[in-house]
Amino acid sequence: MARSRTDVCNSSDSLQRSSQFFAATLISFWLTVHQSFAQSQQTAFGQFRAFPIPERFERMLPYSRSGSPRTALLWNGGSHKLVVAEIDSSLLELRTRALRTAAPFDEIVVADLDGDKKPELLRIDKSAKKISLVVETDPDSLRSLGSLSLAVTPTGVIVGDINNDRRPDILVFDRDNPGIIPFIGTGKTQFRQGVTIAPDTPVGILLFVHLNNDDIIDLAAYDWVRSELHLLYGVGQGKFLDQMNIPLEGDLRELVAAQLAPQGSLDFVARLLRPASMQVWEGDGLGDFRLRSRIPLKVPALAIGVADLNSDGYKDLVTLDRPPAFRVYLNTSDELGSEQIDFSAGTDPHQLGLQDVDADSSADALVLDRDGRRLLLYRAASQAGVLKDSLEFVTGVRPRGIVMEDLNGDGLKDIALLNGGSNSLSMFLNRRDLGLMGQMSYSVAANPRYLEFHSSSDSTARFIVSYPQTKQLSFLTIDHRDQSTINAVIATAGEGELLSWSKGENEEMRFFCYNSTTVSGSPSLTLFQELGSLRFIERSFRLTIPNALLGAAVAHLNNDGFPDVAYFFRNSTGKYEFAVSLGDSVLSFRQKVFSYELPDEVIQKSYIWAHDVDQDGAMDLLFSLPQPQEMLKLVWGKGDGTYSLPDTVAASIRITDRSQVRILDLDGDGVVDIAVNVAHRGSIEWLKGKGGAKFEDARHLASAPRIGHFAFGDLNGDGVVDLALTLTEKGTMKLYDGRMLFRGPGHEPPQ
Repeated sequence: MARSRTDVCNSSDSLQRSSQFFAATLISFWLTVHQSFAQSQQTAFGQFRAFPIPERFERMLPYSRSGSPRTALLWNGGSHKLVVAEIDSSLLELRTRALRTAAPFDEIVVADLDGDKKPELLRIDKSAKKISLVVETDPDSLRSLGSLSLAVTPTGVIVGDINNDRRPDILVFDRDNPGIIPFIGTGKTQFRQGVTIAPDTPVGILLFVHLNNDDIIDLAAYDWVRSELHLLYGVGQGKFLDQMNIPLEGDLRELVAAQLAPQGSLDFVARLLRPASMQVWEGDGLGDFRLRSRIPLKVPALAIGVADLNSDGYKDLVTLDRPPAFRVYLNTSDELGSEQIDFSAGTDPHQLGLQDVDADSSADALVLDRDGRRLLLYRAASQAGVLKDSLEFVTGVRPRGIVMEDLNGDGLKDIALLNGGSNSLSMFLNRRDLGLMGQMSYSVAANPRYLEFHSSSDSTARFIVSYPQTKQLSFLTIDHRDQSTINAVIATAGEGELLSWSKGENEEMRFFCYNSTTVSGSPSLTLFQELGSLRFIERSFRLTIPNALLGAAVAHLNNDGFPDVAYFFRNSTGKYEFAVSLGDSVLSFRQKVFSYELPDEVIQKSYIWAHDVDQDGAMDLLFSLPQPQEMLKLVWGKGDGTYSLPDTVAASIRITDRSQVRILDLDGDGVVDIAVNVAHRGSIEWLKGKGGAKFEDARHLASAPRIGHFAFGDLNGDGVVDLALTLTEKGTMKLYDGRMLFRGPGHEPPQ
């Protein structure tokens, strides 16, 4: 755009018409300080990838004929098709192949039936009351090994050696008919029906377990009529004794048996529908169990899993929930479930698998997103990611504000972001030569939205957090050493929009915010200034009635060392003005030095950003008036607080949020650029600076649906700034390498 430096002459009438700009009130108060332990200094999952699958599937099961841990089976009940989905060794692509069956089937069980240490498949057809034994043969076919005809409709089927003859046996149970029907293995894929086990127990769920120290397998059978867990001890030759019942006090939907503690015994984790909860029953190794934990849930969980997710030796709990969430309950030596981390889980999470997908000895997760038609891979947080092209990390639910700064004083750029759905701050630390690790999560107040970085040291990081919905700000200090937070929260006069923040001569904090809506209905500018030990003074500035403040920026506009304010307002005659008032040693903002009327008939909101765009030592101002214009405009500063008339920088750009604009040198050419999150186009766009405050037309850098916020910084130490996006609906953070983004005009934007 052509540069214009048309001067503005301010008549005395223009300055007098708006009368005195600010009326100031001084209020002294103490912020409420809340100190707590961090929600978690350990996390579960980091890198994330979503793989499209060919259709909507209801069922998923980990499977590998070749020994690869990266394979799963997908199918729908009543279908003739079984899909084998395998993630490639680079973990970047998913290959699928379909296996056709002669008859429809409802469920699949994977087991080694012939002792060759490779899995075969039990294909269960409930309507035909039949189990077909099949094996996959290359490349895309199934070969029959035989079948079993059943007298009942199978609710479930499990495979194990119940008589210690080293041959697998098959147990079948039907919810509507008491008892467990055994099929005893007599040779490779040959079975004969045995004597019914627990003939009087209506079984809804059945597991193989080891309840004591012998080598004979035992059973845990859920009596769904009495809501009791029956423990059946194996006594040899396929016989069992029902010796203990555990009352579950609810409608059991899923049961997992696992040793939760490193030196512990077998425990049970139960998922209950009514009441919506999880119960953990701790075993003593001698056959007795006690209720260790009852974890209430807001809504019934869809699925649960158990695995050591943070490599501390203790197995943690995972739930899939709706509204979509992937929730981790960390298991500490003191209490299970007290530490909780929430992740996004697609649009319709339906099935969960915990397995070591990348063979790094840490548990990863696969989630079947049914309506989203995707297979979601969550890699263990211990797996660092070096940014070479692009990376994606799972965050909390509905990620929003994001910053890229050195958060722990090691000289490397790290990332922090807010999660509006899980009310948390996620911190991703950068490790030299390793890259970004998975998030550490910290609790914050409800509905956080905007995040700004204040300062850091080797032991602490400090942030300013804005909560417009609840009209609050907080000053959050995270202590890396003792894993604690101090969160100082204060109510604001309205929906606080952070404008600037700094430290004084004695390291005291101060920050300005613009309150667009207030209880009194009069927008205001507020300064929070620290007096000591989180004791603050709040100074609220308002225009004299009937003037109305429509937006502001606070910066050093005349280089005298005091903050000044540029603002848009509606004056007493109903006209709209742009003005500058200078600050002084007492921050009174009473000296208006510049003002002119705007030709626009209606202005409801404005956004102003201060930056020395033309690098002449004077602060310039970029602004947007969303209504009636969809433009970015620029006025050039003269160094004394006065400005030129505005020049248009970009058109067809709709700004509805201050965080949509970043001003910095993106490509390292020494010239200031502008980056914009153009939400209605779903893209980050780059206005490349040409010098002299001139800019090229916008070009795309990256595109994604529902970009939340974005940040720039050199993550991988190659001297080029990289891009980080929060994807609000998807629940992830996407990273792009700067060398890929800024390789010149004509490149295809990354997707």
